[in-house]
Amino acid sequence: MKKIIGLVALLLLCIAGTAFAAGVPMVQTTGTIVKVEDDKATIKATEPGKDVALYIGRAPYFIDKQSGKRLGMEDVKAGLQVTAFYAPKLTKSIPPLGVASLMVLGPGDDRMAYVRVSRAVPADNKSVHLYYDDAAVRVTENILANCNDIRLGDQLLVWINASYTLQEGTKEGAVEKALMLNRTL
Repeated sequence: MKKIIGLVALLLLCIAGTAFAAGVPMVQTTGTIVKVEDDKATIKATEPGKDVALYIGRAPYFIDKQSGKRLGMEDVKAGLQVTAFYAPKLTKSIPPLGVASLMVLGPGDDRMAYVRVSRAVPADNKSVHLYYDDAAVRVTENILANCNDIRLGDQLLVWINASYTLQEGTKEGAVEKALMLNRTL
């Protein structure tokens, strides 16, 4: 019975996750993976009250924080630092349960954004303003070659310079590194 309820909850979260994917801002939790069982990872957040358990079997992206290389679900292990991105639809369990969209694994700077481009506006021949969720960033050609080819719906992982807030993110130099997820990985 417990497995059936778990499967129903997973199906509902998956359906909700795809429905939310286009229009609702992602939630981000940074912390340490304390347990991995089956296709679920439990994260002890660095921020109190933000612990979460995430189904990872449907996460399309697992990225190494240092190298930016793609990893697999088998690389998700207890004890690793993680920054996880997921839809805000969660169960009311403790910890809340959701479905991961992106997991960035390993130590390093945690100022990142998962950009699902809702609008791309060329600023000049060598940079583009990317609008997503409730924020915007400016990506230059020296950060991401062919940045002017970015289009609606593209997904990027960007590392934000510590001296900027996301509201100021359209300024030159706000993005330290960018990785195109859906077309290069």
